[in-house]
Amino acid sequence: MNPAVLDVFALSIIAGGRSATYPGIAGHEPDLEVARENASKIDKSMDELRKVVPDAGSYLSESNFFEQSWQQS
Repeated sequence: MNPAVLDVFALSIIAGGRSATYPGIAGHEPDLEVARENASKIDKSMDELRKVVPDAGSYLSESNFFEQSWQQS
């Protein structure tokens, strides 16, 4: 957990949702194009949040799977 979490005044959740996918099971395969679009939208939202709070922290269950600087976050 990032120590910044201990001094927070707000919690922001930026997420994407989708039904479960199962590779190899017809009708339930992952759609990589949609996944990439959703990841891009989340990245853009995070960029906007970082403009306001550049050194924000997170705790593990609310982390961004694609976070580039996960060690700091």
